[in-house]
Amino acid sequence: MITLRILIFSVFISTISIPALIAQEAGDPPIRELGIGIRNFSNDFSLIYKKQKEGDTYIRYEGNLNLIYEQGILVLNLGVQFALEKRKYVGENLKFVRGPGVGLSVLLSSTEAGINRVTPSFNYQLGFQYDINDNFYVGASTFPTAFLSITDAGDSSLGFGINANLSAQVSAVFRF
Repeated sequence: MITLRILIFSVFISTISIPALIAQEAGDPPIRELGIGIRNFSNDFSLIYKKQKEGDTYIRYEGNLNLIYEQGILVLNLGVQFALEKRKYVGENLKFVRGPGVGLSVLLSSTEAGINRVTPSFNYQLGFQYDINDNFYVGASTFPTAFLSITDAGDSSLGFGINANLSAQVSAVFRF
């Protein structure tokens, strides 16, 4: 009796779920994008991954690395950002891009004082993307950013600072 109930229940669930699974597979898969970016035309490189959420809305994941060696001091700045990106065509191959993002960066220094900094941030992207072809585009964006810096100077003291800046980024991105 229990086996019959399990069989009937399994058939019922299958008849409900199989059409739903087929309908999910029938749609177009989301577009994914992978690229590199350079901020402020310096040695601040970013690896960019974007995934289409729906229509012209994308989720942007970005990891950046900034490495500076000057006068025997090595400074390493690592960061991650997560953002929502909306696009709108303004020309045949040109899109206006905008959207908010949040980030976190960590700065590590090789000085004796051991200066370390953690910086949470909020930014807003404003930029343009130009489609070279269906699989490749270049972009230029600005990022007005507000951030909080928490600094450990190594002498048992913490420093706090609130600041804002404007950075620029150029990028080259492949779609797949």
